[in-house]
Amino acid sequence: MKKILLIFSVLLLTMTSCLKQGLEDVESSSLCDLSNVEFEYRWAKETLNSSGEPTGVYELHYKGLIVDKTIDKENHKVTIKLNVPNASGDFTNDIRGDVMLSNLTCMFTVSTAASVKPLGDAPKLGKPGDFSDMTYTYRIIAAAGNYTDWVIDIVEFKK
Repeated sequence: MKKILLIFSVLLLTMTSCLKQGLEDVESSSLCDLSNVEFEYRWAKETLNSSGEPTGVYELHYKGLIVDKTIDKENHKVTIKLNVPNASGDFTNDIRGDVMLSNLTCMFTVSTAASVKPLGDAPKLGKPGDFSDMTYTYRIIAAAGNYTDWVIDIVEFKK
């Protein structure tokens, strides 16, 4: 049995390869489009043990905001109306009351292989940030290196 495992191991190691030729050259994408903008509110809630006492362990919760957006691809501008959803489940009225422009998380959907860079005082995407100024510019950089600056304009925030 040991001999079979040894032979199998040697065969396994000798039969591997790294593909070094015959690969297609793939052209880098020059697209730097923005196709979706989402906002969410995040909060942490301490878990309780079976006796109802705090454990010191926190769970991260989030609630997506209702985002009414108009994406103007020609002028590279997104106009947004944000609406905080009604309380439900873990998203209580107390937590709903804490939702403000100053503590939201924003996410973009952009072209494949593109990256996003906040310009000026624009908050970083994917992390809680302050969107109180309501107008921000983000640079979407295509895989090929060209870029487009997009303006995000929050025109309304309703609770």
